[in-house]
Amino acid sequence: GGGKMKVKKPQDTKKAIARLMGYLSEDKGRLIFVFFCVIAGTIANLAGSYMLRPIINGLTGEGSSAQKLLHSLLTMAGIYIIGVTAQYLQQRIMIGVSQGALEKIRNDLFVKMQHLPVRFYDTNNHGDLMSRFTNDADNVLQVMEQSVLQCVSALFTFVGIVAMMLYLSRILFLVTLVMLVLTLLVFKQLGGKSRNYFAKQQAALGALNGNIQETIEGLKVVKAFTHEDQAKETFNELNENFRAAASNASFFGTCIMPVSGNLTNIGYAFTAAFGGALAILGGFDIGGLVAYLTYSKQVSQPM
Repeated sequence: GGGKMKVKKPQDTKKAIARLMGYLSEDKGRLIFVFFCVIAGTIANLAGSYMLRPIINGLTGEGSSAQKLLHSLLTMAGIYIIGVTAQYLQQRIMIGVSQGALEKIRNDLFVKMQHLPVRFYDTNNHGDLMSRFTNDADNVLQVMEQSVLQCVSALFTFVGIVAMMLYLSRILFLVTLVMLVLTLLVFKQLGGKSRNYFAKQQAALGALNGNIQETIEGLKVVKAFTHEDQAKETFNELNENFRAAASNASFFGTCIMPVSGNLTNIGYAFTAAFGGALAILGGFDIGGLVAYLTYSKQVSQPM
C-alpha cells in the first residue's frame, strides 16, 4: 500500500482562505443580495427585541391604551416577519451559491489529479485521495454554506447588540462585559482543543478509508499470504484511533454551548438584580430593563 498522506496546515492560511472564498465570489450578484439579507435580518431582530421597551412602558405608564398596545404588537410582528423572510432568503440563496462553488472545486480537483505524475499515486494513500472528494469536500461545503454566513451574521449581530446595550444602559453593560470576557476565555480554551481534535479526526478518517480501500483491492493477495489476522489488527488499530479522535472532538465541540449558556445565565441573574435595583431607585425604566435583559441573553450566542 501507499504511504499515509500527511495532513498539515497551508503555508499561507490567508491566501488559502482567499482562494476558497474566490469560488464564492464568482457569483457576486447573489452573494451581495445575501449580504443585504443578513443586515436586514440582524436589524429586524434587534428592533424586535427593542420593541419590548415601548410595549411594557405603555402598559405600566400613564396614557396606556389597548389601541397603543395593539399598534405596538402589530409593529413587532411586522418586524419579526421581515427578519424571518430575510433569514429564509439568505439561507435559500446561499445553498445554491455554495453548491455551485463546490461543483467548481471538485472539477478543479479532478482536473488537477489527471495531471499529477504516477509517482504521486504510488507515494500517497488512495483512501486519503478519495477523502478529498468525499469527506473533505463535504466539510468545505459546510464552511461555505453555513459557517461563512454564520460568521458574517454573528459579527453584525454582536456589534448591534452591544450598541443597543450601551444605548440602554452603560452602567449595566459593565456587568455584562465581565461575563463576556469570561465567555471568551472559555471559547478560547474549549475551541482550541476542539479544533485540534477535529483535525486529528479528519486525518484518522483518511487513514481508515485508505486501509479499507487498499485491503479490499488487495483481498486476493491478503488471502494468498494468509494475512487476514494482520489485516484485522491494522484495521482495529486505525478504527480505534478514529473513534478516540472523533469522541474527543465531539466532546469539546458540544461542551462550548452548555458552558457558555450557564455563564450567560449567571450573567443574566447578576444583570437582572443590578438592573432591578436601578429601576427601584428610579434610574431606569421597566421597559428598558426588560429589553436590556433580552439582549443580555442574546449577546453570547453570536460569539
